[in-house]
Amino acid sequence: MEAWHASTPLMDLGETWHARAIAALGTLGKSPEIAQAARLCFRGLKTGGVMHAFGSGHSSAGAMELFHRAGGLCPVNGILIPALSPFTTPPLAAAFERASGIGAALVEQYEVKSGEALIVFSVSGVNPVPIEVALAAKEKGAAVVAVTSRSATAKSRHPSGKKLVDLAEVVIDNAVPAGDAAVEYEGQKSCAALSGLTQAYIAGRLVAEIVALYRAERTEPPVLLSANVPGGDEHNRALEARYRERIKGLKA
Repeated sequence: MEAWHASTPLMDLGETWHARAIAALGTLGKSPEIAQAARLCFRGLKTGGVMHAFGSGHSSAGAMELFHRAGGLCPVNGILIPALSPFTTPPLAAAFERASGIGAALVEQYEVKSGEALIVFSVSGVNPVPIEVALAAKEKGAAVVAVTSRSATAKSRHPSGKKLVDLAEVVIDNAVPAGDAAVEYEGQKSCAALSGLTQAYIAGRLVAEIVALYRAERTEPPVLLSANVPGGDEHNRALEARYRERIKGLKA
């Protein structure tokens, strides 16, 4: 292990991450794009559609936050692929994420439809799969919401040269620095990612904003309960029955 410089204030690194995490959440708290995304999602939901959520790599955690969880919305079609996540080996997952043709196949298989919204989580927004997912969804007539970093400096790996920010109707900046790691040490080195925290915030805030839109129209929102509270299983089964044919994860 490389030695630390004697002048490095080791005990300050955690406090620095805490301060930057709070600052990032403060930035997101003022983001009008989350409410804009909620309106796009609600537009499809109120006509009987579902909202779709995709992420690859560690960004799959953002889609997981939206899919079938206590306090979340039932009509969320989570496009969650183990081979594109940390559940497979990092070199293989990276190879899949950079492969062409996968994104369009996913949109087809998960039946993204016109008038619905697809939320794509990708910190860098440069790899072919999330870009192709967005492109294919737009071709279907779906609205694309990107959750990504506007600070990302990497060039697109997609043949078009486009990045995810170029394709979305709404771009929610996840408020993380280029490279995601938020705490500098020893000059140009940095550690401690922020995107896991900010993605979770965006997902939770998005759900709350959508529920508010349901209530504004005096409609009961299709919110899932914890399976560990009385009546939770029964409540959730009734909701699942309404949306089972559109949500791949409920058919397994």
